Amino acid sequence: MVTISEVVAVVNASIGGCQQAQVTPTRTATPTRTPTVPASCPFRFNQAVGTDRFCAYSGPVDTECGPFAQPVESGWTTVGTTVVFVMFDRSGTIAAYARRTSPTAATVQTVAFGPDFDVEYTATGTISLPSQSRVRAVMDSARFACGDLDHTGDFDTVLTEGAGAQVNAALVQRSSAASELSAVARQVAAALHR
Repeated sequence: MVTISEVVAVVNASIGGCQQAQVTPTRTATPTRTPTVPASCPFRFNQAVGTDRFCAYSGPVDTECGPFAQPVESGWTTVGTTVVFVMFDRSGTIAAYARRTSPTAATVQTVAFGPDFDVEYTATGTISLPSQSRVRAVMDSARFACGDLDHTGDFDTVLTEGAGAQVNAALVQRSSAASELSAVARQVAAALHR
């Protein structure tokens, strides 16, 4: 970096007749790098649902037929001990209902297909939070044309308060009926489609 004093000294020397000024170099501070902390979902499966507790993810899905063409969006919320996990791409939306086994793991029991999520099918698998910035869903159902689905999503964002409020309203009205879980899945899917 050239200082103004150095420029003036060079100009004066080049036009002649002017005495060259004594230039004292200035020390420039080197900026300190601030480490970036990866974004992460601040919630776990054992935490109560609130209007801002809906984490969204994006990532690939592998199947026995090969990977999906595009990354899928996914998200989850909880209803008591049930984890409602939703993922979608341009071909459709699926919800998995899983029983929480720990703050970071749940066992898949059923799946339902959008947009209504009104019919549940038996399924197996797990939904897990292997780190604060990642979700993993591995599941299988006789309803899947390509066998196992294996999705690993990287944290995207906590859904907006408005989207969370819609889901929370559905949860407040919830009973143990499966139709109520389908309402939750529809709300999560709508929030993910933001």
